[in-house]
Amino acid sequence: MWYVQILTNAIIRVCRDAINRVCRDAINRVCRDAINRVSTNHNTILPVSDKFLNKYRIPSARLQTWDYGNDGAYYITICTNGRIQYFGEITCGEMILNGTGKLAERFWSEIPNHFPFIELDNFVIMPNHVHGILIINRCAVGGCAVETRLIASLHNPHPPQPDPPQPPRPPQPPQPQPSRPQPPQPQPQPEKPGGFAGHKNPMCHNNISRIIRWYKGRCSFEINKIHPVFAWQPRFYEHIIRDAAEWERIRIYIADNPANWKEGKSREK
Repeated sequence: MWYVQILTNAIIRVCRDAINRVCRDAINRVCRDAINRVSTNHNTILPVSDKFLNKYRIPSARLQTWDYGNDGAYYITICTNGRIQYFGEITCGEMILNGTGKLAERFWSEIPNHFPFIELDNFVIMPNHVHGILIINRCAVGGCAVETRLIASLHNPHPPQPDPPQPPRPPQPPQPQPSRPQPPQPQPQPEKPGGFAGHKNPMCHNNISRIIRWYKGRCSFEINKIHPVFAWQPRFYEHIIRDAAEWERIRIYIADNPANWKEGKSREK
């Protein structure tokens, strides 16, 4: 029966080869189709670091070569979050402030009390935003006060008189030394300005950003007692006023803003 064994082995070998060939072809076909789909898909798979690169970063509208703490006039616009009308309404071209709007007006008027180098020009509280001109003028509050004090001390007409000489003191007996050296006492470390950020902390610089941050925070603290959901937009608009003609044009725009108000561009609260 040796031929039966040979025939059985041949059939097994043929079946095994056929199964291997079918499986191999099926796997190759599936892989080829998957590769073709990926290559024709426009949304190519990218690493996470490349997929979101510069996609959600909002570019700054600031002039990168300008220090916004320098003396000058700055046109400021701050909007409420979602452009919701919290501050009042326009009636016959005139802004009628409610309690929230009066708070916003009051704290804007108090800016020079907290930042003496700031002068206020035209400003207006609108139903959902604030327009105003801030003037940084450090010379008006004695920007060179330290130098003045030093010069005054050099020209004092009544200089202090030296103390009369004291008689020599008798020599003191040597003090006994302690048997054991005393451990050094810890010295208090001077407080670092600006916390962990040091001088890079924006709250250490008297510039436009710090002023607006104070104003928005002060308003939010008091207004949230009336409207717990009140919030400002995270950012604000600022513009450097470069000449007298532009200054006058912005002042007129601020004064005429209530008369030019359009209800369709805002949302009721």
